[in-house]
Amino acid sequence: MPDPVPDILKPLGPPPYPPPAPMPVGFWAKFKASFGNSETVLWARLQVVFGVLGSVALPVWIGLSQTDLSPVIHNSQYLTGWLVFNGIVTEFLRRRRQFP
Repeated sequence: MPDPVPDILKPLGPPPYPPPAPMPVGFWAKFKASFGNSETVLWARLQVVFGVLGSVALPVWIGLSQTDLSPVIHNSQYLTGWLVFNGIVTEFLRRRRQFP
C-alpha cells in the first residue's frame, strides 16, 4: 500500500528555529490559579483567614478590655448589615460561576 503522505509534505528534519520560550506567568495569573479561578473559593478563603485572625484576636481583646463591645460597635445594626452584605456577596459570587 502506498504511503498516504507525499514525500514533499514530509518534514526533512528538525525545524531550523528553536521552539518558542514559555510565556512568563504574572503574579495575578498565579494568584487566580491558586484558588482555581473561582471567586467563591477566594471569598471562602478570605472568610477563613479573617475567622482565624478573629479567633486569635478576640481572646486578646477580651483579656485587654471589657467584654462590652459598645465602644467598638456603636450600633448593633452595623453587625446585622455586615451579615446581610456578606451573604449577598457570597451568593453573587456563587451564582456568577454557575453555567447555564
